[in-house]
Formats: sequence, C-alpha cells, structure tokens
Amino acid sequence: MPHRDYSTGIKNCHYVVKGTAIEVKKLPGAVRLSMKPSAADRNIKVRSGSTIYQTTTARQGTQRQAELEIVSLPESFLIDVLGWTKGTDGSLTEGIQPNVHIILLYETENGGCPVRHMLYDCVVSSPSFDATTIGSDLSIDKRKLDIIFNPDPSNNNNLSRQIARADNENLFNSWFGLKT
Repeated sequence: MPHRDYSTGIKNCHYVVKGTAIEVKKLPGAVRLSMKPSAADRNIKVRSGSTIYQTTTARQGTQRQAELEIVSLPESFLIDVLGWTKGTDGSLTEGIQPNVHIILLYETENGGCPVRHMLYDCVVSSPSFDATTIGSDLSIDKRKLDIIFNPDPSNNNNLSRQIARADNENLFNSWFGLKT
C-alpha cells in the first residue's frame, strides 16, 4: 500500500449535506487544505534515563481541525451549508448560519498515485476573506473555511477514509458517488 501524504495538492473537491438525500455536489476552486491535530493530541516520549527510545502521538481528542482555501464558493454551497437564501430578484442574502453537517470529499496525489479522501462529519464556519485593490498584478483573494470534523457515530466513529487508485480502482472511480 502506498504511503499517504495529505500535503500533495488538492483537487476534485465535493461535499454532501448530511441528513438529506445523498447528493454529491462539486466544490470547485479548492487550492489548499491544511489539517491540524487536535489540541488534545500530544507527543509522548518513552525514555530510560536520558535516552529517548520512542516518540509517539497520543490522540486524546475526538475533533480535528482543518482549513480549506478556495477561490470562490459556489452558490449551492452558500445556500446548502452556510445558510444564504436566494431572493426572487436573484440576489443572495446571508442569514444566520445553521448547524449543517457535511461530508467533505477530495483528491490528492502521492508520487503520481491519486488518493481520494472523505471526512465523515464536518461543520464549516463562515468564510474569512480579504479584499484588496487590484494593481498591476492580478491577485485572487481566496476564501478560507475553518472546518471541524468529528467522529461519525453512524460510521463506527470514524473520522476519515481514503482510497488510492492503486489499491482498488473500482472503489476509487465510484468515490464521489458513494452512499455513506
């Protein structure tokens, strides 16, 4: 099985709103996903005297954190996840954000081998962004979404899942249409 590495780029980002009919929707424009260990995770060193024999991480927390940078948010995501509404005149209005849980799906690559990922139970915060004056250089201000992902009680308290194309091509190819 190939070594998995989250830091090799992101593409093919999708989401599913939990508790509704399973409909996988595209979330285009993702440029970076940064995962952070839980604040409760800690390093443990096994030592004898002054010699360290082993260092390991003890996962003590159940939540994990991530930050997704995306060029723009599609209207469907604003409405489905962030609680925006579309008026009869076509305008979008931001309201109070509901507590919507989603499944986040995306793809990375590890040494030329594509790997697809699933974060089972995510809650997304309202996006942060910067607006800057456009000068002689083109600069795209990305939206940043803080994501908390939790163990999913309906999936044996799993946090995430992944499949490499090399491990199971059939599962890899059907990943974005999975029934979870």
